[in-house]
Amino acid sequence: MPRKKRIYNGVGAMGAAPDFRVDQKGNLALSLVTQINEHSQVIIRKFNGGISFGNGQPGSNAGNLDAIWIDFITPSVPDTQFPVWHPLGRTPMGWSPWRQDKDSGLYDLNAGGWNAEKMYFGCAVASATMRILIV
Repeated sequence: MPRKKRIYNGVGAMGAAPDFRVDQKGNLALSLVTQINEHSQVIIRKFNGGISFGNGQPGSNAGNLDAIWIDFITPSVPDTQFPVWHPLGRTPMGWSPWRQDKDSGLYDLNAGGWNAEKMYFGCAVASATMRILIV
């Protein structure tokens, strides 16, 4: 079943910029200059060692990255092609395994058939519980 949307929980991500407005003459108030400075500092902190993978919860956005966490269980028959649905909204570049309950031997299949909603995998073992990061 396809996931309809990504979960943006804000973990590791930057918040929205304040609403910067100028007066009718085009002047900036001192409080606005202070807000711009504070927001700039947040951006600097996030990019200087603050890149985050988020909280790793299934379906959640991966922090600052254009990536998504997905949990699934592989089929009960090994080496069977199966789809993994995702809400990334674009064709993934790839994936990385992060958690698994057994030595699974997960591998991608039919990469040419991947799209903005699903990917295809195979697994050398039956019924492995997986958490992958899709990028």
